[in-house]
Amino acid sequence: MHHLANLALAFTLAAALAPAGEPTPGIKLFQENSFAEAERTLRAELEKDSGNAAVAAHHALALLRLGKNDEARAASARAVEAAPEEAITQLAAAEIAAETGRPDDAIRALEAATKADADHPRLPYAQGLVKVIRKDFPGAARDLERACELEPRNAYAHYYAGLAYNQVKRPDRMLSHFETFLRLAPSAPEAARVRSVMRTVK
Repeated sequence: MHHLANLALAFTLAAALAPAGEPTPGIKLFQENSFAEAERTLRAELEKDSGNAAVAAHHALALLRLGKNDEARAASARAVEAAPEEAITQLAAAEIAAETGRPDDAIRALEAATKADADHPRLPYAQGLVKVIRKDFPGAARDLERACELEPRNAYAHYYAGLAYNQVKRPDRMLSHFETFLRLAPSAPEAARVRSVMRTVK
C-alpha cells in the first residue's frame, strides 16, 4: 500500500510538472503508429519516470497494438491503480478492455474517463470502440468519425470507422477510412484483411 501511495503521488507530481501539450518521444512514436519502437521508448521512459500517467497509458496501448494482450492488461491495471483520476489511464483501460473481449470493464472505464475529462480528445475513439462491441454501428460510425477529426493520425480510429461503415452499408466511407488506415499503418496485422474487404467493393 505504501508503494502504491508513493506511485500515485509520483503521477500527481509528474502531471503538475509536465509541460502542457508536449508529448514525450515515446508518445510521439505511438501517435505516428510506430508501435514497436514506441513500446521500447515508452518502457525506457517509465524506467526513468514511473510517475507519468500518459506514458504509462500509452505503453499499455503500445503493448496492445503489438498483440501482447496480457501484458497490456497488466500495464493498464498498474496505470489505473496509480492514477485512477487521470482520464488517459481510464481511456487506455477502456480501449484495451474493448479490444480484448471485456465489454463490461470497457464501459466502466469509459464512464470513469468521461467523469475525469468529458472533453478529452481521445474520448470519442473509446466511445466508438465500446459501441462497436455493443453492435451499435451507426453510433460507432458517428463517434469514430469525430475521433478521426480530433486525431487524424490515429490509424485505428480509421480502421474501426471503416468497420462501422461497412456494417451500415456505406462503402464510400468505409473505403475512405480503410485507405487512410493502410496509409498510416501499412504493416498492421489487420492490413491484409482490410485489403481483402476493399477488393470486394472496388
